[in-house]
Amino acid sequence: MKNTPLSPKRRQVLIWGGLSVFAGSIAAYLGRGDRVKPSLSAPESPAPSMPDERAVTFAPSSPVEITHEGIEALLNSEFTLDRADEPAITGTLIEITPKRRLHGPSAEYDAFSLVFTAKSDFPKDGAICRISHPQLIPSEVFLTPVGRPVEGKVLLEAAFSLRV
Repeated sequence: MKNTPLSPKRRQVLIWGGLSVFAGSIAAYLGRGDRVKPSLSAPESPAPSMPDERAVTFAPSSPVEITHEGIEALLNSEFTLDRADEPAITGTLIEITPKRRLHGPSAEYDAFSLVFTAKSDFPKDGAICRISHPQLIPSEVFLTPVGRPVEGKVLLEAAFSLRV
């Protein structure tokens, strides 16, 4: 994984992807997410209550939430990408961008993105998908197509800004 500066096009894609995630979250919160509802259920084996639940360390066999550190070991592994009312597809995690610390007026955030490769029958405008892997708690994220490396494949990116 090289730490290269973002091109203007990639920066634009990340900004629009982040705005789409934010808008989708607000719509789901207000009950307007008519296709995919956010998952509010707790993990099967709940972690003890701590100030920052993302910092909880689980046993290797227990699924964890998506964090930069938690997903690094899953690079080049297969995930299930499940869109509402569509058959699930398999995607391979091919890139994890370096984590950057963002400083907001009232909080700090760790920003990074995940890039998957999957079959090219993915919507052109992106979609909210439930991504799952045996080592992760399933999460609903907005995946945006960002390229087509070869015929029949598409690159999908999910941007994250996690409050520290």
